[in-house]
Amino acid sequence: MKRLLVLLLCLSLATVLASCRRGDAGPVSQPTLTPTPRSTSLPPVATPIPVGAEGNAVRMVFAVGAITSTEEDEVQTAIDGLQAALLEETSLIVEVTRAATDAEAITALCDSVAGTVTVAWLNGVAYTAAAAQNCGTAALQVAREGSTTERALLVHNTRSGISSVSDMADKNFCRVSATDFYTWLLPSIMLATSGFSTASFASITDYDDVPELIAALEDGDCDAAGVSQSAYTTAGSRVDDLPGGIEVPIGILTYPESLPLGQAQALTDALIAIANGTRGTLLAPLLGQDALVEVETDTLTAVRTAITRAGVDLSEMAGS
Repeated sequence: MKRLLVLLLCLSLATVLASCRRGDAGPVSQPTLTPTPRSTSLPPVATPIPVGAEGNAVRMVFAVGAITSTEEDEVQTAIDGLQAALLEETSLIVEVTRAATDAEAITALCDSVAGTVTVAWLNGVAYTAAAAQNCGTAALQVAREGSTTERALLVHNTRSGISSVSDMADKNFCRVSATDFYTWLLPSIMLATSGFSTASFASITDYDDVPELIAALEDGDCDAAGVSQSAYTTAGSRVDDLPGGIEVPIGILTYPESLPLGQAQALTDALIAIANGTRGTLLAPLLGQDALVEVETDTLTAVRTAITRAGVDLSEMAGS
């Protein structure tokens, strides 16, 4: 009996298992391996060299007409010493150069956006021309004997019959050159302000330097000229000045917008430390400074006003 029950149980279990078996599912597909994508290297991007680092030096330009020393060896020694002192003070590489004219210095300053970052020492008129083109901002001024300006004068031989600007018509005017600041550029502005045309002169004679010009005035070879106040004080009794004149900034350090703030501040601090400390003689052949001081806005405005009144084309000075 027990054997019969076990047999029946086995048959039932076999039936159940048979009914649960799945049908033939066919062949099983194998997974396909997908290639791993490989990245393509981008071309390397050059890292900009910081302004003032090796390969991207800051250029500092002095217009030759603004340099106080006439001794070539003295000027070159000052340039070399200034470069070394600025490197020591700021860790910036500064290339000090000279520009033949104010226009050349202004052009270098204005080209800072696309080329070498250039700071420039400019006289008052040249700075006004650069500022008119939004090429730079005044950072420091040169001071001598407590003043940041020097007076430009019109002078004459006392026997020339000149007592006013209008009396200069048909007279011999003398200058150092057509690009000289005190003996031609500023006199031209002062004469234009008074409504006098330089075409009214009988002749214009060029001299090698200011001392030679002063001597010609004293001797009567020149009837009139334009000079700085300091040059006028060297003249004898046969030379007198006309009323008026104009106060102009002696020298203005001008920074382009492309000079980063950190480098600008470092340069300013270093130049003040050099010029106003024990190393002041280092800059003297280049600037003739007693000190470097903060910018006096009023003096810059006065020059701009005089130039505007004279109707001078500032783009001409800037070489544009």
